[in-house]
Amino acid sequence: MELISTDDYFILQHLQRSETSLWVCRKTGTYSVRPPWDLAAQENPECLGLVWGLYGKLSIHPDVCERLVLVRRCDRVGELPGPRLRRHAVYRVGDVVLVPLVPPHQVPGEVPLSQQLGLKPCPKHHGGEFHYKVIYILKDFCCFFCGRPYGFLPDMNT
Repeated sequence: MELISTDDYFILQHLQRSETSLWVCRKTGTYSVRPPWDLAAQENPECLGLVWGLYGKLSIHPDVCERLVLVRRCDRVGELPGPRLRRHAVYRVGDVVLVPLVPPHQVPGEVPLSQQLGLKPCPKHHGGEFHYKVIYILKDFCCFFCGRPYGFLPDMNT
């Protein structure tokens, strides 16, 4: 799922088409389910990266802001049998991240929140890595089918 930050909400949205997304208010911490096209009406949307899921909210002390507990990394450890010979994957949580439920100008630290969380970049919004892979595939394709060395294509790393 994508974790999207706006001035008023954190939004958890599936990477592929989905009819709903989960919105968490940054001020009150309330959850709401909305259609994904509501994002178009929000100011300053920023994709922070990918998460696997949401555990809930963590409240340590009344003087400390609440935090969302999100699954940053998980590992597939097995399968469970299901109805009609279908299998269900079982995952182990490998790492979580705590996201403060405060307005953007009150986020602790000098580093932007997207860098503090250390989430895996979203392929829809951070496509640089994918772009390089396509170039290398094109180089291999031209070398094999065109009979020319790959050097005639410009190198994107320089």
